[in-house]
Amino acid sequence: MLRTVKDCTTQCVHSFLSSSRPGAVPTMASYASASGRWPSSSRPLAVATQQIRTFFNFKLPSLEMEKTVDMYKVVPHTPEQMYQVVAEVEKYDQFLPFCCRSTVLRQHSPEKFDAQLTVGFKVFQEKYTSRVQLDPEALLVKAELLDSDLFSRMDSTWHLQPTKDPSQCRIVFHVEFAMKSALHAAAINTVFEDISKQQMAAFVRRAESLRSRR
Repeated sequence: MLRTVKDCTTQCVHSFLSSSRPGAVPTMASYASASGRWPSSSRPLAVATQQIRTFFNFKLPSLEMEKTVDMYKVVPHTPEQMYQVVAEVEKYDQFLPFCCRSTVLRQHSPEKFDAQLTVGFKVFQEKYTSRVQLDPEALLVKAELLDSDLFSRMDSTWHLQPTKDPSQCRIVFHVEFAMKSALHAAAINTVFEDISKQQMAAFVRRAESLRSRR
């Protein structure tokens, strides 16, 4: 790749020199002083130089390193049924897309524990550890990132709300995350919302499956 960039730069320089009159050695300063502006033939060289500088410095000003996703859905399951599915983190690998393994590492109390998830998507497979806080009375499940090579932040909240119909539940899901790597951010940002929708659907199917077993 370095050779390709170097060759491109060399070609731009040769093109600039070949456009000059015979016997003269053109310079940017001589053109600028004569005309009061940079000549149009020099602009591709300036653009190419800026592109090379940006590439090697990995400056990606438009890249979104942090992202927030909010999702809402009314489902034909009670809040207690949905809460049970979301709270059983150790069983996520049985039904959740892209979850290869889910393990409870440390149990601080019945409502607080540290869990590790291994997630796989295309060429990526990473694990991260979160502290999970359960609130069975408020029907809340919160997870806060403790350790990850992929994420610098990953905080999520599930709130299972009752509706006027006691057989239904309103799921409120909120997640905020940030990537450590610009490369990973570019890959994940475009698909994370779709992944969240697939996971939401997987939780609902899991609740349906558990209810049908009773």
